[in-house]
Amino acid sequence: MAENERLWLAGLRRAWITSGSLQRWIEQQDVTGVVWTPASYEIDDLAEPAIRLVEAGATADWSLLWDMAVEDFRAAADALDKVLRAKEWKDGFVAVWLDPARLTDAERAFAAAGDLAIDAISKVRPNVAAAFAWSASRISVVERLVEAGMPLALAGVRDQETANAVEAARMRGMEKRRAELTKEDESAQVPDVPVFLLGYPQSEYGVKLTDEFHLFTDEPSGARLPLSADAEAAGQKAAVDRLTSRVREPARGDRYSPASFARGVEIECNELTSDEVLEDMWAHDYEIWKPDPADITNRLGWLDIAERLRGELSDIQDFARKARTDITRIVLCGMGGSSLAPETFAAVLDAGLPLTTLDTTHPDHIAAVRASLDLDHTLFVIASKSGTTVETRSHKEYFWSLVTRGERFIAITDPGTPLAQTARERNFLRVFENDPNIGGRYSALSYFGLVPAALCGVDVEALVNGARRAQVANGPGVAAIAAPGGRLGAAVGELATREGRDKLTLILPEKLAPLGSWVEQLIAESTGKEDKGVLPVTGETVGTPDVYGPDRIFVSYTIGDEPEAPQLEALEAEFPIVRIRLPEVKRLGAEIYRWEVATAIIGYELDINPFDQPDVEAAKQRARDMLAGDIGTRPEPGDLKAMLDGLEPPRYIAIQAYIPPTDENAKRLQAVRTKLRDRYKVAVTVGFGPRFLHSTGQFHKGGPNTGAFIQVTDEPATDIEIPTMGFSFGKLIAAQADGDLATLRDKGRAAARVSLAALEEI
Repeated sequence: MAENERLWLAGLRRAWITSGSLQRWIEQQDVTGVVWTPASYEIDDLAEPAIRLVEAGATADWSLLWDMAVEDFRAAADALDKVLRAKEWKDGFVAVWLDPARLTDAERAFAAAGDLAIDAISKVRPNVAAAFAWSASRISVVERLVEAGMPLALAGVRDQETANAVEAARMRGMEKRRAELTKEDESAQVPDVPVFLLGYPQSEYGVKLTDEFHLFTDEPSGARLPLSADAEAAGQKAAVDRLTSRVREPARGDRYSPASFARGVEIECNELTSDEVLEDMWAHDYEIWKPDPADITNRLGWLDIAERLRGELSDIQDFARKARTDITRIVLCGMGGSSLAPETFAAVLDAGLPLTTLDTTHPDHIAAVRASLDLDHTLFVIASKSGTTVETRSHKEYFWSLVTRGERFIAITDPGTPLAQTARERNFLRVFENDPNIGGRYSALSYFGLVPAALCGVDVEALVNGARRAQVANGPGVAAIAAPGGRLGAAVGELATREGRDKLTLILPEKLAPLGSWVEQLIAESTGKEDKGVLPVTGETVGTPDVYGPDRIFVSYTIGDEPEAPQLEALEAEFPIVRIRLPEVKRLGAEIYRWEVATAIIGYELDINPFDQPDVEAAKQRARDMLAGDIGTRPEPGDLKAMLDGLEPPRYIAIQAYIPPTDENAKRLQAVRTKLRDRYKVAVTVGFGPRFLHSTGQFHKGGPNTGAFIQVTDEPATDIEIPTMGFSFGKLIAAQADGDLATLRDKGRAAARVSLAALEEI
């Protein structure tokens, strides 16, 4: 930063004070001032003290908010005192927005500034400036406050002509001030009263603005200030409304029990804060995970994607509305992170238009899906980050052979992929090119998640708003114990590394059940590597304590005032439990973001890179070899009974079902998993293939070698040739099953193959 340049941080919040971040940023990031506005004041930071005050009889109004904010003004002014003195009173200020209702004339503004001085300065803090939006109607206010000696900070000055008008008003105020202060002593020195121009650094008192999310980047600042009296009034009202709403909810929406577990989480969070992990994450410091930046620095676009896409929501929603005009069904062809998020959004948030997710290559299921479609009124969404995913390519070619109308297809992919090229050649209705710095499993809040959801009629604005609130709650200036994702990541990571509790068991109400599959792919594929990892267990029937081993941790959700699962009380005596209350399902975006942050934290705890998938390619190559005929014989089925003999925790069973993903098959598999869990007291997971290859497949091959893998296959009743691919769906799924089984054994994993009927007899 240039020697005389001012860098002020917009959005002063209590978390910066309590975490020590503001002091550190002043010392290490050259921050020389801060700006407070009601609209950007983070009410969640105040939840605990505000709730206590309201319970004691206070009213959640502007007066209460102001009183709490004054504490932060004072603390920030104290932190900036050294800057103030080093810059000889020309920098180092806290700019505090005044009540716009008191800026209608010069004398009312003078009274408001006097109240600010009494509340915040207390005669020992001369570095608090009164802030407001500039307008020509406030010239007299500027003159009067400068005359009174009140430092000012103005927003909305964007050109030199306006800057000159402000300077002229300042000079008139200074003339009056000098005249008054030199009445008795004409030689008395009268220091200049500064009028800082926020966001207009070209002037003498200009200020460059940034916010906590752009402090560590070279990108333009995202700092937003009110630029008119109406915007000021709206921001103040919004802040009071948020406070009024917030005090009606618990201070935190999550709870950790028993008490010993809660204490451990707090200790671990304190270590994360001391190590500046959240701040380093936002600074894109790859070294918190690995010394090599590969597949880290180019995978952190998810951190602020919700904020960056905010301006595109109207376009996405308008496009979706027009695209589904004569559509009765959306078919989403995508694997793993490319499909699980929109599937979750559509199911949980009551989409108006049915969504069919196609992430299997089993010919019987594909034939059933085809038979269910009115092709004249179906819209196909082809989603693949790489644009080369074999399953998605196969689905695309098959349905294109049936519907050769580009307006019935949409592509979502990274820029410049083969899919993007093909989509343009075939005149797809639209090609959405996603931020390439987002990995598939972290893409829920990008085009991959939002576009299919919008096509189904989901309120994606609510999703994004929830995620944006969660971004602030997990910001770089927040202590880990105050960050929802920080707490969850610390809890799961600490228990996995120190106690071997690496089976993360989700207990979800029926309405949130689809969230489990998305969390499963995020956690498993992110953490299962280097013989480490956390295995999510989703969709399991809740049992009694005696059917679980000491490798379990539970995360239980409730919605609103719904009661929690009755089994939790018994489980709590023996197992750590994280309870999360979701006030309403439309806040699902915040939960997505919580889990993404938590997963990155777990990666830090495990000392692994949570953004790569080093063991996925091996199974893909084996499948390609099978399809090419390079491997002539199929793998031996193995001895299932011998594999299961003597099984106990921390071992686990993974049922890999390369059969049609029908409700009936799911029901039969669920009965088997419950029987196996109760018999062996181990975690049992179920995944349909090849879907699970893009979810838990990485964990199976790269995670702890504690799995017993049961591959379930069948003989398809039909087969479907795939145009241009050179093989059929029947051959593809057989090659994928064979390739996966062979790869598991190559890596020393215990694996056997059976039919579903044979498995039911075990």
